[in-house]
Amino acid sequence: LHYGTEAVWNRSLAKTVRQNRCSNFSYDNSTSGSTGWNHSSFSSVTTSMKDLCLAAVNSDSAIVSFDDAMTALTEGPFVNWNLAWDNGTKRIQVVSGTQSWDKTYRLFYDNGTVAKWDNSSNSSAWWKRDGTDNTTFPHKWSVINYLQDVMYNLYESPWNTNGLTGSEVSPRCQFFTASDNISSYCSQMPAYIEAGTVLRNWQRLFSSAIPFFINTDDSRIIRRSSNGYLFDDPDSALNLYTRVFPKDTFNGSTTWSSSSTFNANQVFALLFTFFTSESHSPIPSSPIYGVLDSLSSNQKAWLEWRVTSLSFRGAEKDLFIPLLNALDNPAALR
Repeated sequence: LHYGTEAVWNRSLAKTVRQNRCSNFSYDNSTSGSTGWNHSSFSSVTTSMKDLCLAAVNSDSAIVSFDDAMTALTEGPFVNWNLAWDNGTKRIQVVSGTQSWDKTYRLFYDNGTVAKWDNSSNSSAWWKRDGTDNTTFPHKWSVINYLQDVMYNLYESPWNTNGLTGSEVSPRCQFFTASDNISSYCSQMPAYIEAGTVLRNWQRLFSSAIPFFINTDDSRIIRRSSNGYLFDDPDSALNLYTRVFPKDTFNGSTTWSSSSTFNANQVFALLFTFFTSESHSPIPSSPIYGVLDSLSSNQKAWLEWRVTSLSFRGAEKDLFIPLLNALDNPAALR
């Protein structure tokens, strides 16, 4: 039974040997009797085991043609299977097997180190099996799977903390073909990953008035100074004001004077306007920039000016002392 089964799958045997092994099976396809199959698993099979074995062996040409077609599909568009060092040694080497369906592979980077797939418990390398170390790829499709990771399994903190970083993608690009610029496109992936990692990190993005990775000398980025309500978020301020002030306040002709009165909500809505990270101290008429004098005029416009004293700093000095005095004198709020 073992020899006959091997005849079906072991194409390294001579075809005549495989056919002779098939001949040892019975022509009997009955479901009962001492010479029959006598098992419910074969009850739906309408031909004999011998005929099945011979049909499998004799159909080898069709099976090989299909395998060659599938091999060509992966060989052509994606992977450079002929990649080699200057001395002619191939960098995608066959570890074991002689036929295309039973070969295993090992991939070497240009520096001589071998590619390793993740064999941890959370690994996406679902082809791993007992007896195969993580430098050996079983069959060409596992090589393709490993290399195609650069298309989707990318690191974008904090959404995919276990994905590939730019430095891990770059070495894999070596194995792609130059046809249709595939290797060139792959080489651009690391830059994309690193940019995405930085620009999608909101904590870094909003860490300052203009984040440090922006060109502050770009004249298209101009500091907005015409909005007197709220530097940081005028939409939020407008939403707040429309909740606490009547509609006719925004008719374009409403004015306030020292005799205007406000309720508590309106008072604190106005005070909230100044609780921002921007300095409200005006730029001096003739500022002395000192060590910052080398900045462009656009960069200088983004500097925050503060007035300091022994007891208070910047906007706190200008805002909170009058505010505390006003709160100590409720009559001053009317």
